[in-house]
Amino acid sequence: MKNNKLQEAKHHIAKLISEQETSEETKTMGDLANKFLDISKRLRANEYKGLQPSEINVIDDLMNVLLQGSMEGNFTTILNRIQDLLSKNIKGTSTLPGAEPIEPELDIEDETI
Repeated sequence: MKNNKLQEAKHHIAKLISEQETSEETKTMGDLANKFLDISKRLRANEYKGLQPSEINVIDDLMNVLLQGSMEGNFTTILNRIQDLLSKNIKGTSTLPGAEPIEPELDIEDETI
């Protein structure tokens, strides 16, 4: 019985990790608006824990820069490089229960955007 619960927990964790790694494509303005609406609802429900005021401000500034840059021209290459840089560094921060946290190696100075 105990082994069965452990297997269920492992399956659940694997499913969550898989869902997190599988990003669904957002192709239209409506899809993007729905994503922002979902994020807004989750923010208001306090589902994003531990955000510091300085992080909130930087996220806001980053969203404004990304949207403004995208409206002014083809920003795809820069957006892809930013996404690659962030995803490389975020992968090291999540851990399974009982595992030691891994400190991300964020060295932006070496990245050319």
